[in-house]
Amino acid sequence: MRIGVLGINYKSSDVAFRELIAKACERIFSGEEQGLYAIGPVLLSTCNRTEIYFSSEDMAEAHTLLLSLLKKQIQVPFEHRLYSFFCRQCFTHLARVTAGLDSYILAEAEIQRQVKRAYEQAAQCSPLPSSIHFLFQKCLKIGKEVRSHFPLMRGVPTLESSIFQVGLSLVKDLKQRKVLFVGNSQTNRRVMSFFLSKNILDVTVCTRSPTEGERMVDRSVLTKWWEFDLVVCATNERNYLLRSEDLCENMPDNRLIFDLSVPRSVDPLLEKHPAIALLNIDQLSELLEKKRRMHFKEVQESETLVRALVDRQLAIFQNKKQMLLAVS
Repeated sequence: MRIGVLGINYKSSDVAFRELIAKACERIFSGEEQGLYAIGPVLLSTCNRTEIYFSSEDMAEAHTLLLSLLKKQIQVPFEHRLYSFFCRQCFTHLARVTAGLDSYILAEAEIQRQVKRAYEQAAQCSPLPSSIHFLFQKCLKIGKEVRSHFPLMRGVPTLESSIFQVGLSLVKDLKQRKVLFVGNSQTNRRVMSFFLSKNILDVTVCTRSPTEGERMVDRSVLTKWWEFDLVVCATNERNYLLRSEDLCENMPDNRLIFDLSVPRSVDPLLEKHPAIALLNIDQLSELLEKKRRMHFKEVQESETLVRALVDRQLAIFQNKKQMLLAVS
């Protein structure tokens, strides 16, 4: 099976470099780069990773093409930060990603939706090779199957529960605090729903195009974001939405910001302000990694199941290919 992936994730690089790669890929896929769509690319870009899946008769040439396109966009050395997988390794990698085994939040369900959306968007842009269709369809199936086999992994701390716990420890008495969500993303909606279930009711959602609702506001509120005790940013924006120049002279104490966006939505300089605690996606993942180790047995069993399912699907693919050759 001629499939491959070139990517970067939270294990291979920090958020600053992932941000650089994510922006470069956005420019590449929004342009008209010659030869790109001939390799049936699928761009998977999340807060954890940016990966390009591809297929070609000449995999080495396709891999070189992707690197050359990135080099046009990035002026600093970056190849050592990337990883590449081909054939079976590529299949296994995407299966692990889709099952939530390669995320900083173990067994997260959101990645399943993100993989599906990336695949569907790529299919709308250009015809995809049959091997890419097979790869994504089967990995989405494997992701669901792994989750159904290991319900105990649902007890692993989620992103929303972790943000809530950190908020309790740093801000205190969240029920009396004002919370701002920047972006109406699926991630923010999950976190907000969790907060509401905990009776954190003074919640505001800032979005580019607000709909009618008591919690929805437009981005003009961001010039005074510091009026909120806790801010959660999870949106797709090229520029910083929370900026250091918007701070007031009499800045209130004890402000907590979570920047879950890649590229980042919050100016990193805000971290230096004595009244602000800023946690980006990497810092939050470090906290979650400690809890992840408590589920070592479930993780190992899930990894074994993923490999077995990948082997089965590859055998099916090979049998179909041989049957087609025999008929022709």
